[in-house]
Formats: sequence, structure tokens, C-alpha cells
Amino acid sequence: MGAWVLPTKNNQNLTFEILDKPQIVYQNNVLFIYGLNGIGSVEVFSLIGNKVGHFNNVNLREAALELSLVKNNLYIIRIVMDDGSVKTFKIRAS
Repeated sequence: MGAWVLPTKNNQNLTFEILDKPQIVYQNNVLFIYGLNGIGSVEVFSLIGNKVGHFNNVNLREAALELSLVKNNLYIIRIVMDDGSVKTFKIRAS
């Protein structure tokens, strides 16, 4: 579908492929969200239902949300879009 190319400080380019489906990645205490359109809220829940994070007015096209999660645990990401639709994802903190 396409790609983003970002230059780095040492003149090397990082290339990110644009996919048809959204991607949720947790890495180095940051939750990355790619590939959704609009503004929305993001909630993060442990598997037993405890809310461990909540973010409002998030640009869902490319978001980087600082969040501390317990390594190797599973979490549910609930995204409420500005049109009222809800999307859920499962991630493993690494």
C-alpha cells in the first residue's frame, strides 16, 4: 500500500510499511498505535479487568503513549473512535 521513510541522525533511513489493518505495538514502555483514522480514547486493561491506563483525544493515525506495563503479561486495548465505534486488541507486554 505504501511506506513512510524517516531520516535518522546518522543519515540512515527507517522505513515503515503502511498496512491495511491497524497495528498496536508495546515496546520500551510506549504503546504505539498505527493505521487508524481520527481522534479517540484509548483504555488499557489487564486480563482480569483492571484499568491500567486511559488516554483521551489521541490521534489514532500514529500515536505513542507512555505506559508502564508488567513484562510478559497480556493486556486488552480498547479504542473508542470519534464516531462511537469500538475496536479491541490484545497485546503482550515485552
